[in-house]
Amino acid sequence: MLESVVVAAATAHAALALRRAPAWTVDDAWIVVRYAENLAHHGVLAFNLDGPRVEGFTSLSAVLLASLASVLHVAPMKAMVVAGEIAFLLGGALVLALGRSVRAPPLAAGAVAVVHLTLAEHVTHATSGLETEPFIALGLALALTAARALREPRCSIVPVAIVGFVLTITRPEGAAAAAIALAIVLQARARDRAVLRRDAVRAAAWYALPMALVTAWRIMTYGSVVPNTYFAKRTGWNGAHVGDLWTLVNAHFLDLVVVAMAAVAVVALVAGRGPRIWQHERRMLTIAALVLLAHLAAYARSEPMMDFGRRFAMHGLPWLDVGALVAVSVALRSLRRAPGALAAAPALVIVLAVGSAVLRGRDAEATEAGRMTSYARAMDLLCAPTATWIVDHTAPDATIAVYPDAGCVPYLSRRRTIDFGRLNDAALARSTRAPANVAAYFFVNDPDVLVASRPRPGELWDDGAQAIVADPRFQTGYELAFQRDTAEGVGYVVYRRRPR
Repeated sequence: MLESVVVAAATAHAALALRRAPAWTVDDAWIVVRYAENLAHHGVLAFNLDGPRVEGFTSLSAVLLASLASVLHVAPMKAMVVAGEIAFLLGGALVLALGRSVRAPPLAAGAVAVVHLTLAEHVTHATSGLETEPFIALGLALALTAARALREPRCSIVPVAIVGFVLTITRPEGAAAAAIALAIVLQARARDRAVLRRDAVRAAAWYALPMALVTAWRIMTYGSVVPNTYFAKRTGWNGAHVGDLWTLVNAHFLDLVVVAMAAVAVVALVAGRGPRIWQHERRMLTIAALVLLAHLAAYARSEPMMDFGRRFAMHGLPWLDVGALVAVSVALRSLRRAPGALAAAPALVIVLAVGSAVLRGRDAEATEAGRMTSYARAMDLLCAPTATWIVDHTAPDATIAVYPDAGCVPYLSRRRTIDFGRLNDAALARSTRAPANVAAYFFVNDPDVLVASRPRPGELWDDGAQAIVADPRFQTGYELAFQRDTAEGVGYVVYRRRPR
């Protein structure tokens, strides 16, 4: 009961943090809204209604939610933000339920739940308009349903399959988590062939078949098994995501796990007994480890753009929770065999470790709030004025090229858009990124307007943008028409085609 009270208090603190957070949305969230409104009002799931079909969004479930909101005359962006906030606030309760499913001591479940809730990055993602927080909550739900199925052989596998399906359409890498969880649950029931056959049929009916239908639709509509975002963000090997995940572990879970392992070592020395890890805990650790490895593999060659608040590392958070929960549970069980006051000492240190995580989370709040405020201010100063200029100075059927932020400006201007950020352009996403090729693609499409981002005064986004502007055809065919800058030097530059 005490752990429920503590987690309720931590959830209330999280709600206050959401209330204090500055209003902001990530540019990519407007891409989702554009797809959603085209689906709701035109029946076409496309970025440009009259252009080639491309799957430039990562989360199908986010698009469907935003589209439903649009049909119901609810602001799609508001619906996505509310979904993120609710998912965040459910995190503590999901961790507690997961703790009960793996028979963790109340102190272990409460400790991990509080640490989970006090991550300052949650607020950033919950208010961003993207699918990060729903993906985290669904990951916890998958771990919860898998734990129940592993602990209770008569528990149905259907909830694991359903949650796995929703997780997969929320982000494609959810497929790895769903497949691993289902495989290990099925392996655990392999001794009874009748039960195994029954569960395999149910897993196929509730996960494999729906995913086969989604995949067939994706191939028929977009000509690819995976979203275009995969190709757009594919790059060479980089260690950014590995570093982000390690930072997340180090900042918020290392204290708990180190204290837990120290407690186990002390008890083993004093009492002469090693730790006891139950079979279902070993299986949950196996699921967590394999999912984290798949997570790292998915991002090993992914461009670390927009990795605010350790965004992609946060997708592995449910499985870090599983690892911390099992480690602390094993430690607390081991302490029961320790003599006298020794049994209470490590438990006290675990409480202190939680307190340390809470304090670090409070310190990080200011950093995250500053990040959100700066981003929102830049969007207000750059996006809306640029879109207004486009509306006032171009025809409704004009084509604009945006390099690289194709969210807010295309959404507000309602113009057909060539996305040089590659998310919504299959040709750019799958071609080489040599500056000459990027420039050639620009002139083949011959847009009416180019909107280019400047990360610093006097510099365009990258070599591709610079190659476009430096080309003699651009010098003679386009002219500088509008520009906006922030105090930090970030800016948008608008070029329009000269009259012919």
